[in-house]
Amino acid sequence: IETVGVGQSELEVAENADTVIVVLVPESGDGVQAMKAGLMEIGDVFVLNKADRDGADRAAGELKAILGLKPETGGWRPPVLLTEARNGTGVADLKTEIENHLNYLRQNDRLRQRRRQRLKGHVVDLIRARASERLRQRVDEKRWDAILLELEERQITPHQAADRLWKEAWPGDPGS
Repeated sequence: IETVGVGQSELEVAENADTVIVVLVPESGDGVQAMKAGLMEIGDVFVLNKADRDGADRAAGELKAILGLKPETGGWRPPVLLTEARNGTGVADLKTEIENHLNYLRQNDRLRQRRRQRLKGHVVDLIRARASERLRQRVDEKRWDAILLELEERQITPHQAADRLWKEAWPGDPGS
């Protein structure tokens, strides 16, 4: 799955991929952007493409230093690779690291666990969407608007608004 830029979509992709490869270029300041966007937390393999450009080795060193500060989790330390996609330099090493990561995930059942966690998240999202739709169907629009107005006017908190809407939808629910 390929995305462009650095932002929320990359974090969503990470939830749906076995191996996340973060591709950066040396001179664009992507390293700082990656840290801001949380990509340092989700990347399994880091690639500095356009390694023939000035600053590539320095950027790779900085990236390795940043990753070295991150606590090791479960025995995998994300590698930092230099590539030149135009001429294929480093692509074989990238393929090897992807295979290494897959082998790592297969150890101790990590691949199955990761995929199971994704499935669980997907099911929870579907349940959340259904519950939200049911709530919207069960609460009169005027009552919904009145509760939101109280929230806008800071008369109640978001938690209180949610509680009131839930009680409107399911008045006899002992959990409300």
